[in-house]
Amino acid sequence: MKNAGVSSLLRLKILVCALVAVSAYGQPMMTLQFCNDCLPSPPDRLVRDVNGNPLVGTNYVAQLYWGMDPGSLLPTTATPARFKPAGTPSPGTWQRITLNFFTPAAGPYYLQVRVWDTDVAPTYEQAAASATGQYGRSEPFVYNPCSSPTVPPLPLDCEKMLNFRGFRLMTNPSDRLLVIRENEGRAELLYQGTHTIQTAPALVGPWTTIYSSTAPFIDPGSGTNNMRFYRMRDDPGPTYSVNAVGYYRLNLCAGYTMIANHFNALGGNTVTNILKSPPDDTQTYKFNGNAYDSLSYIAGIGWDDGGTGAANSTMSPGEGVFLFAPSPFTQIFLGDVPLASAVPIFRGWNILSSPMPQGPAPITDEPPSGLGFPVMNGDTVFQFRGCGESGYIVNEFIAELGWRGDGNGSAPVIKVGESFFLFRGPWYIEANWIRNFSVGQ
Repeated sequence: MKNAGVSSLLRLKILVCALVAVSAYGQPMMTLQFCNDCLPSPPDRLVRDVNGNPLVGTNYVAQLYWGMDPGSLLPTTATPARFKPAGTPSPGTWQRITLNFFTPAAGPYYLQVRVWDTDVAPTYEQAAASATGQYGRSEPFVYNPCSSPTVPPLPLDCEKMLNFRGFRLMTNPSDRLLVIRENEGRAELLYQGTHTIQTAPALVGPWTTIYSSTAPFIDPGSGTNNMRFYRMRDDPGPTYSVNAVGYYRLNLCAGYTMIANHFNALGGNTVTNILKSPPDDTQTYKFNGNAYDSLSYIAGIGWDDGGTGAANSTMSPGEGVFLFAPSPFTQIFLGDVPLASAVPIFRGWNILSSPMPQGPAPITDEPPSGLGFPVMNGDTVFQFRGCGESGYIVNEFIAELGWRGDGNGSAPVIKVGESFFLFRGPWYIEANWIRNFSVGQ
């Protein structure tokens, strides 16, 4: 870690020297307004604490990192900006600073905002390694510097970080707790201490050891494997982590798809948190029992619900949404595997998904080979096959006869990341789809 710090400092000095050198040859100066209270909203521009409250307190600071690509970001030399005190009318924002520095190229550049508690550590890197305190960073975002005008002043909008999005701080996990997050398209695991990490291609295993050391651990295989799960397994015992985490990718086509999230995601299971940056004009439709709550994604602005309140729509394990995408894209879902789930099944129409990230598997077969759905006489499952396929696949369960319909007598097979319609007759009482998971199973 010490050598890494020396290397980063050396690279920063080289960059600064290069900037000074090119400035002598007339390179333009980049002027940037380092502030989030100066940005239009929506989308959400606020920094929030681990509980989701807008951050306040001048012991917290924000520092800008920048570079030519997201993998080589370095901090600016400016003093970090302090957050506004408790009681401010603008919680979740830091104090404005104007940054001026020479640019080695015309851009664009990648920027990132990192926030930490200076009562815990003087630098972000030290705070992120601490067992206490909150810290966090924004997603890297693109910034195009203003072109050098012939007559000042520079246009103000081009000095603003318009692509910045708000984020939530985190704390380092407690002992034996795994945290998973995405890092440049790969899965990164965080935990305290030295542990042995196992992975599996499916929730039911088989589990194999891939790493034994301290965090963070970036799984090199996660860049090519579309689904993986992780747990700790230490000796003696064996002793397992208190949770298991994982991810899966969905390659979504243009058009309509019924999708599902099977994890408890870091930051919550809202649609806006899970689907952070889909293609422009992507739309989601969450069935509320009578109609759909819809959201639309607008590039450069974020999710918009038209004032209906649908921005709070969730994609929790066992739920599902219709998604319309104007163009194909890949979406990664990641988080904690639910240890216990009880998904409500209402009379009439439901949109459901497996409570666990398991599949493809027959819906009514008993776990671990199946999904353990509590089927009732007359239950009808509608699986949507869009993107140029056959539309709905329909299967009805008839007591003492089994499944009848497009499956030719077989139980519907539900994939990971798939949601479906279920119609249950109005003569039944409401029930739950119950599933449990043990990390050591």
